[in-house]
Amino acid sequence: MIKYFGVFFCALVLSGCGSKKIVYKPSSYTQAHYNFTGKTTASIPKNVKVALVLGGGGARAIAHLGVLEILEEYNIPVDLIIGTSGGSIVGALYADNPDAKSLRKIIQKMNIEDFVDFSVLSVIQGIHSLSSSFVDGRNGEKFLLKNMQAKNFEELKIPFIAVATDIVTGKTVPLNSGPIAPAVRASYSIPGLFTPVEMYGMVLVDGGVTAPLGIKIAKEYNAKIIIAVDVTLPLDNSRVNNMVDLVFKSLSVNYSVLNDLVSKEADILIKPSISKVGIFDAHRKDDLYQAGRIAAIQNMPEIKKQLSKKTSLIKRLLW
Repeated sequence: MIKYFGVFFCALVLSGCGSKKIVYKPSSYTQAHYNFTGKTTASIPKNVKVALVLGGGGARAIAHLGVLEILEEYNIPVDLIIGTSGGSIVGALYADNPDAKSLRKIIQKMNIEDFVDFSVLSVIQGIHSLSSSFVDGRNGEKFLLKNMQAKNFEELKIPFIAVATDIVTGKTVPLNSGPIAPAVRASYSIPGLFTPVEMYGMVLVDGGVTAPLGIKIAKEYNAKIIIAVDVTLPLDNSRVNNMVDLVFKSLSVNYSVLNDLVSKEADILIKPSISKVGIFDAHRKDDLYQAGRIAAIQNMPEIKKQLSKKTSLIKRLLW
């Protein structure tokens, strides 16, 4: 079914080629908190020691929980969290309450309906406007508001950045000020599947469109060690039998190539062993959680080595 979402999105894009300039009008779901001025900014130190970059992948982002739990068990400090798409959901929840066990309780109770609300009427409306699509993402905002103490980035216990994409300019947008819920919603709003989020004068969609992993953003904060967690699936070798397969495979290849390119910039790349888990397969929670734990444990020797190396270098420079 996901294949048809991708094809639907491509059809919308292609149908706009050669037409007049698109004008984005404020949609009916726009609320006051989407119009936050953004003048205040959450305090993020410019010399971050450890930046944790969490990638997208829908339900596969649950594997991030297992990684976070192992980092806690081994006392690995996290000074900055940068999340894209599903990674922004887990990242925001953890930045609000840095306790993996508490987060696991929240995720155990979470189901796909907390973020996905399919509507046939919305699909029909979405053909003619940007205010509707297959899924109305407001459910996710409600879930975050219910399960988080912090409402604004400035209130989080760990500095956090949600990565989105401005679909008008094609620029990656790091969101780290103002209300958290709509920013995270923007970060996971897959084009053609979720309605985009209009805020700060931009039309924002899933950050994975331009930055599957926000490693470049971490570098802007001079992070000494960048630990990235990649929960994408490897490309399969299935045959292309029709035009639907062709379009879907093309989109998959494009995303995979971009993801592989940016992931090389991480100091540590944790890639949980995940296979055949779709973006809506939240019922695989335990499998995903364990995959994250195992991958983190496997990378722990290198993480400790990098931390020791960077810490020793800093001490030598100071003395």
